[in-house]
Amino acid sequence: MLETRNLIRRVARHLLMLSVMIAMLIAQSASLAQSPAKESMDPIYLNHFFLTVDAETLNAIKASTFLKDEFATYEERTTVRTDTTYTAIYFYGTHTYFEFFEEGKGFGTTSGAGGIASGLEAHGGSDRLKQRLEATLNQHPQKLTITRKVGDKDVPWFYSMGGSFGDRGVLLTTWMMQYHEDFLNNWYAELSPTSRGITRAEILERYTAKLGDNERRKQKYLDDVIEMHLALDDKTRAQFVKEREAFGYRVTTEQGQTVCEGPGIKYIIAPRTPSAVGITAIKLSLKRAKQGEKMYRFGKRSVLRFNDDHTATWSF
Repeated sequence: MLETRNLIRRVARHLLMLSVMIAMLIAQSASLAQSPAKESMDPIYLNHFFLTVDAETLNAIKASTFLKDEFATYEERTTVRTDTTYTAIYFYGTHTYFEFFEEGKGFGTTSGAGGIASGLEAHGGSDRLKQRLEATLNQHPQKLTITRKVGDKDVPWFYSMGGSFGDRGVLLTTWMMQYHEDFLNNWYAELSPTSRGITRAEILERYTAKLGDNERRKQKYLDDVIEMHLALDDKTRAQFVKEREAFGYRVTTEQGQTVCEGPGIKYIIAPRTPSAVGITAIKLSLKRAKQGEKMYRFGKRSVLRFNDDHTATWSF
């Protein structure tokens, strides 16, 4: 009889432990269902950035045969949109690119003014991000369809959302963009790639194909922008960091600097000073190591340095 009672007590204890574990699992599942995991978010990449430089620096960059012939696919173009027209010079990488405006022209009247465009590559990603920004930042970003002129026709180019793109009074603007699903069908569709997606790589391949540079591009140095250094005032830094947190980026503080890490890109933010404003430097991944000359100067302040680890740093 005693053995039977002991057996019953042991079974009861095991049943109690099992019921507690089941209750914990149910509670955990309910919590996960109510708060979407960051891993389920659409990745948000760097698409490109622009920077306004003084005329001396811009002219030195434009005059460099190394930059145009060896460094990256280069283009100087005037872009005509239904909302604005602007002229800039461009350097195209594999997934990212960057552009320079001349001081007093383009989207920045002040040297040092710039902008950062974050990009999505998932269909419907801009709508999902819009909902997330509304929920997490209490913002109501406006989603716009930006067009681009081809011949006498305006074709849908990308969806733009957030930021203050085109505001000449702001030293750093940010916005999000997703290429339009019909862009590659409507903009020089006879050129490569044959795919018709919305990824950054596909769009950049079309851009370079339009310039007849796809084969030479494979031999040029530039791969992608992988790191950006920013010098921001407290208000701009707080806004920028909140946006990256909403993107699902990892945010840390290191030696007085704020670091935001996302897919393929790292932002390192330091306090603004009289001599350091906005985008102060970028780090680039390279397709191969640079031989020979390792440092190139453009104007009084801009320096492009090639490192020994298949990277380069361009300071402004």
